[in-house]
Amino acid sequence: MTDNRPPVTVSAGKDNTATATPQIKPGAYYEEESDDLLDDTSTFAQPPSSASKPGITRTTGTFTCHTHLAHQLFVGRQSDSKNNISAIIGLLQFSSRINTIFELAREDDPYADDRLLKIEQALEAAETYIDEQRVMVKVLLGDGDNVKIEPSISVKPLEHTIEFKTRFAHFGMKLVSSFDKLVQLSLAATHTDRMFDDDWKRCVPASARKIRHAFAVSDHFRASGATRNDFAANNQRAQQALKKYGELEPAVLAGTTRAKRAPKIRQQSALASL
Repeated sequence: MTDNRPPVTVSAGKDNTATATPQIKPGAYYEEESDDLLDDTSTFAQPPSSASKPGITRTTGTFTCHTHLAHQLFVGRQSDSKNNISAIIGLLQFSSRINTIFELAREDDPYADDRLLKIEQALEAAETYIDEQRVMVKVLLGDGDNVKIEPSISVKPLEHTIEFKTRFAHFGMKLVSSFDKLVQLSLAATHTDRMFDDDWKRCVPASARKIRHAFAVSDHFRASGATRNDFAANNQRAQQALKKYGELEPAVLAGTTRAKRAPKIRQQSALASL
């Protein structure tokens, strides 16, 4: 039987006899050690006030980056028209854009849901490609019976603090981390005469393009100003959204097809019950 009695403090009196004093914590209550139900005369201390609650939770972490190419995908690159340098969208910019789309999807904007679905598909396609390339390079590095080559590592890796609001951003972080490991493996394979230019191009630059493409799907999104309830009512907001952004797949519009990582919709859509 579990002992639910309150803890005690043992102290010695003047005659060196020990006395035990129960220590009741404020706002706590304890069950009597009895198989019988307590009678109406039993008293309990008041439980803690319901107003005293833990604060919100936050998830943080770190990303240790070993390669310049992965670092570029993490931070992105600004355009420079004078030197004919184009911008590269990075994870940080993607995270900022996805936050907006994510919140609009939570507010039942079907166009935001449609965009999240496309982004998820692009991220998953990039993940599949990178995983295939990593398997291939690992085979190259371990092709000797008594020789095993370790991935190249930076003599001074860079550590980034990460804290994202959405699952999509964390998915993007997983891709950048996997790409960093892929580049480490590919550098080792190149340095040890196991990979050549064609293999490198198919492996590293192609993987980076797929990640950038997935990030870029978040580009140029604008709130439609309409919800699924507007479409159910076929009101003016819905008509304007259709005219400006075009028609959606019926399953997306109804909310039956959504991204796995999409947020829970705050209000029930009238279309969902049709």
